[in-house]
Amino acid sequence: MIETLTIHESIAKVVDLYGDVKTGNLAIATNYTWIKSQLDILAADASKNAAHCKENNVVAEKNYLTLVEKKAVLYGKTDKQKEALDAYSEQIIGLESKINSCRNEIGKRNAEIMQYQNERLKSKENLEKRKKDMWWSWVTPPTLIWKTTELIISAKQYDKILADLLNKTRQLEENIRYNIEKIASLKRSREETGAQSSELAMQMHLIEMQISEVINEINVATAVLGIWERLQRLYEIAVVSIENSFTVEKLRDCFEAVIELGKQLDVADETVVVGKTSIISGMLYRGNALYLGQVLKKGEYLASLNKRFVAVLKRDGTFAVANGEKEIWYTAVKGDKVVFGEDGLVKLDTWNTKRGGASILIMQDDGNLVTYNSAGQPLWATDTWTYATIDAGAYNIPLTKYSGTYKIMGQNNMCFDVFGGRISNAAILQLYPAHENDNQKFNIEPLSNGAHKITVVCGGKALDIRGGSKDCYADLIQYTPHNGPNQQFWIVPCKDDYVKIIPVHSGKPIDVAGGNFAKNAKLQQNDENGTQTQMFKLINA
Repeated sequence: MIETLTIHESIAKVVDLYGDVKTGNLAIATNYTWIKSQLDILAADASKNAAHCKENNVVAEKNYLTLVEKKAVLYGKTDKQKEALDAYSEQIIGLESKINSCRNEIGKRNAEIMQYQNERLKSKENLEKRKKDMWWSWVTPPTLIWKTTELIISAKQYDKILADLLNKTRQLEENIRYNIEKIASLKRSREETGAQSSELAMQMHLIEMQISEVINEINVATAVLGIWERLQRLYEIAVVSIENSFTVEKLRDCFEAVIELGKQLDVADETVVVGKTSIISGMLYRGNALYLGQVLKKGEYLASLNKRFVAVLKRDGTFAVANGEKEIWYTAVKGDKVVFGEDGLVKLDTWNTKRGGASILIMQDDGNLVTYNSAGQPLWATDTWTYATIDAGAYNIPLTKYSGTYKIMGQNNMCFDVFGGRISNAAILQLYPAHENDNQKFNIEPLSNGAHKITVVCGGKALDIRGGSKDCYADLIQYTPHNGPNQQFWIVPCKDDYVKIIPVHSGKPIDVAGGNFAKNAKLQQNDENGTQTQMFKLINA
């Protein structure tokens, strides 16, 4: 059975052979039968590896199609969830409007009731006076009798009118109670749907990461396949050259062609060289994430999609996170493999991530190695995100840091506002006329990387971009603080004391949906557009 070599190992054997030829070790170099056998082995090994790459490509392409289908299904579910959320919000707004109308109507009815009560009181006073007049008179004039009868009838009419008004008021109050209960039910349904939407968003995010990983695998396998096929041809040419008319010069030319190919390699075997660092040289690339039941062995590594950070199980058994040549986190414990157990714990010998229930371990683009559960909540992290150098594009990030409690205000006296004063996860941020409630007050805390953490005074949740999305129109929501880059914001001064608020993970400024500073306008991230809808003022609260 032929031992399968990596590209580096295969070329290293050629280098050794070439060294013998170049140094004139004729005892080996002129033994063309032995050299031919070595090249035959290398050619067969290259052929085997090329076939393996083709098989990997077929599997990866099938996985890609499966993931694309899953993504399409999730898109459909997400659209339905968004429609449901919008429908719940519209119903709630409609019912709140009805309640306000009922309260206004009750106010009118109460005014009418007071008016009729006053008139009834006057009528009763007049009636009592007439009765006294009739009592002291020996003969009751007909006019007095008629007026007394009229007052009695009038009092009864007032009683009936008041009874009707009170009945209508009770009906309006009952209508208000019914609508309040209905609103509470709708809010519960909306919260449940919002939680489902958050989970769908995380599932979508995970699938998109898996799709990126598969695409990367296909690209790597294609590149590796091309290299193995070229090596195979060069080895076969060398064999033919030896068989036809062996000369040291001809063999040397063939070897030099192989070595030149080796110098051009940025891809080694199934390895993507991140930053061309020696830390992972010759090691096996395993994508950007591990999932339940998977294992990372010695000499294997995960790489962030931006190819800047790696999580590697080094050959000495240390599990480390590296940025280029620099290790920024590592375990004191050593072992033969990192195991992602079915309990959701990532383990290396006696070391583990302490919090079970995770479904993915991912090497993020910000330099943080994190475990998440299926709902998208982070459970454990290396907290190495501060090592990432985040490009803020054209923005001039100031050294001045903001600290304190603020209202975040746009034009038309509209402020950042947590919808309905909710304290639950995934509640959206909107614009709303300024008031003094705590759902319009935010604690802003500077971070060591120059960005800021922003938390809502009401409930203590952190501002967050839904699902960590980098897409335009992703919602600004509140979520349990986890210090991820989608909960960090650059605060960039603009003209006239305005600032832009920019999520670190995406670089897309916070923006007013629809471009209109209107009541209940949703807040989202969007591409830089240079308009007032991306500019706000921080007002001390």
